Amino acid sequence: PRFGPVAFNPQEVIVFAHGLQGWKELRQWLLLADSHHPSLHWLQSICRPLVALPVVCLQPEPGLQLRLSRRQFPDCPTSFEDPWVLLVPLLHEDQHLSVDLHNPILIDTGSRRGLQLWGEGEQTLQHARSEQLVRLRKCA
Repeated sequence: PRFGPVAFNPQEVIVFAHGLQGWKELRQWLLLADSHHPSLHWLQSICRPLVALPVVCLQPEPGLQLRLSRRQFPDCPTSFEDPWVLLVPLLHEDQHLSVDLHNPILIDTGSRRGLQLWGEGEQTLQHARSEQLVRLRKCA
């Protein structure tokens, strides 16, 4: 495992009914805080302990709209208020880090259901909402 053994309760598991991009078969994940970088988090697969995806939590700007099919994403919220947390994957290419604004990840903090969106166009995002993450994450 990337972080060694991680003890968790079943209530801490985040379920992605459709998996995540590149990992469609993996449905159960934990959100772990990075002990060295407070803005960095990891989505750790429960079924495949060597799979951990770096993500950051972002606050959408007011008026953010996603052009998505309600049929394709029926569980997607229409606004990004509680209880949803918005995460974006980090990409590492040629020794540079960037965020993947085209494939954001939404987590309902109440039901612990997650959904990754894929859409066209760029989304405008800003700073993290760390108060929401405290309820979801464990420390790596």
